[in-house]
Amino acid sequence: MITLDEGSLRFSFDNVVDARKFDEPGAEGHGLSHCMKAVDFIVETPRFYAFIEVKGSGAPVRDLVGKYRDSFLYEWASGRAEKPCYYWVVFKNDRLGPAALVARTDDLKRELPSRAREANLGRVRSCTAAGCSTSHRGTNASPTAPSRVWTHPTSHSLVPRKLRAIAPVLPTQAILDTPRACARFDGAARRSYPLGAADPAWAASLYFTEGAPEPPGSTATGTATQGASLMTGSLTDIPGLTAGHYTDAANGTGCTVALALNGAVGGVDVRGASPGTRETDLLRSENTVALVNGVVLSGGSAYGLSAADGVMRFLEERGAGHRVGDHVVPIVPAAIIFDLGVGDGSVRPGSAEGYAAACAATAGSLAQGSVGAGTGATVGKALGRERAMKGGLGCASLDLGDGLMLAALAVVNAVGSIHDPDSGALLAGPRGADGAPLESAPIYADHAYGKDDGRRGPEPLGNTTIGVVATNLALTKAQANRLAMTAHDGIALAVRPAHTPRDGDTMFALAAGEIDAPDEFTRLCALTPTVVARAIVSGVMHAESLHGFPAFNGEAGR
Repeated sequence: MITLDEGSLRFSFDNVVDARKFDEPGAEGHGLSHCMKAVDFIVETPRFYAFIEVKGSGAPVRDLVGKYRDSFLYEWASGRAEKPCYYWVVFKNDRLGPAALVARTDDLKRELPSRAREANLGRVRSCTAAGCSTSHRGTNASPTAPSRVWTHPTSHSLVPRKLRAIAPVLPTQAILDTPRACARFDGAARRSYPLGAADPAWAASLYFTEGAPEPPGSTATGTATQGASLMTGSLTDIPGLTAGHYTDAANGTGCTVALALNGAVGGVDVRGASPGTRETDLLRSENTVALVNGVVLSGGSAYGLSAADGVMRFLEERGAGHRVGDHVVPIVPAAIIFDLGVGDGSVRPGSAEGYAAACAATAGSLAQGSVGAGTGATVGKALGRERAMKGGLGCASLDLGDGLMLAALAVVNAVGSIHDPDSGALLAGPRGADGAPLESAPIYADHAYGKDDGRRGPEPLGNTTIGVVATNLALTKAQANRLAMTAHDGIALAVRPAHTPRDGDTMFALAAGEIDAPDEFTRLCALTPTVVARAIVSGVMHAESLHGFPAFNGEAGR
């Protein structure tokens, strides 16, 4: 480990080739302060260079750009800039909120030579502004007293995911309640924990990890291999996204939120004829606002759309949203399922429940099955709701290599039966007389279907599959909408039939914009149906029987 200090901040670099204090005279610095500017640190990892500058919030962008430019030119002339380069600016106080940090990042990106201009000397693969505030709560705390750490995670694009297991490590804000406390931010484990007393008085750690170090006290065994993926099979495998649930199993409903505090380019595609949505027109390619701050998926039918109000309040409190003058307006599209026939239909998610789901949002693995918006989900309603089986909420993700990630979350409340898209096996569907699931297509094909034979079809407006597909690839708004369109192919692979007049199938797309590689978009579109289908299957397979609706692994059998 290499440890370097900048003022009152201490940076620790693990598993790196080299880390140098570049803005001081001597062998490691450039020694040309009379004619060249310099960043504070230059860090070399096996795969990239990181140029790091620590500044106060008032630093002009021109000065920050000049520091990168001059530092790069010196390194290039010295034969040390042959790897991809990243630039991180750390603002060392708490005056800049998440929205301001995003604005600073955008300003830097506009001024810096980028990958889009491959021929330009000094191109930067990515740049990010982050904040690190340091303050203590109470002046009488003992230097050795146990400390607590509060963090507001930054965009994970702070660390390039060209390293598969790289740690997103700098917090936008870290407040420690004892003096002389050192906080270690271990992004590989996506958590933070105190290390106790240390000097200097305030310290934050940068970690670059090729593997996945275990947190202190962990009982896990085994050694992380170099370049090992930390994929958890959740939507939160996408850097910069968090997600959380509010679950009311007693009343058979709930809601789920996916958050992008720093914004993500959004898209949507509605294929079902009975949708329940909010803010979907805003996502059309020709409309102005490109970034969204969250997506809400909720039970409660149209009543559940109010859950987005609570998520907006959560985001507003954190300064995340679209800036309009002195105001911030969080952009939170939403979609709902009809679950009023499960449990107590008079109880629906609202603003308080949406707020609770946002408070529960985490970057860790997300619970699946009969949770969140999937709590009251049912599937296989060709013979009526009373013959349906339990649906649920599922996730899936795919590591496409070289840091590119693709993930999906689906809430499965469909009219149709659910099939394994690989084997065609029936997993859940309308129950026959013996309680075993049936395929829906033969039921609809029966000439007597819908006639007065005691078989009641699905309720209008009572069914839908909704979800989110996300990536860390930089996409335009039009591309995000295209990605949402291809997500519906995944619904068609796993749900048979799909997109009926009595479904409200809606898929959102989120692009966190971390990796700029336009040539990868075709591959994303090709694989999105597979990931969405896997998420649908996962939701049904994780579901638990509830309020008389048997699940895949319940009394209806396999």
